[in-house]
Amino acid sequence: MSSASSLPLIPEILHLICQELFFYKKTLVVLARTCKAFHEPALDMIWFQLSGFYSLEKCLQRGVWKEVMKQGKHRLVLRQPLVSTDCLRG
Repeated sequence: MSSASSLPLIPEILHLICQELFFYKKTLVVLARTCKAFHEPALDMIWFQLSGFYSLEKCLQRGVWKEVMKQGKHRLVLRQPLVSTDCLRG
């Protein structure tokens, strides 16, 4: 009898599963962290859902941006022009 971890995982099937979970972002995040096979397909769906740069800016190092209130909404503002080292995760 074969264990589930030894079954071949077809990338197209993994992508279809993640597409079905498109509206369940929290589930996609958990799936991306749970299994290496689902990591890329789940992240593809998460990144596809981005509606602006807010989430991307929050990936930058803390000193590069600041959060301000503008017209009653939280906004991220860059403190300086970006350089390549600003994109490194610390």
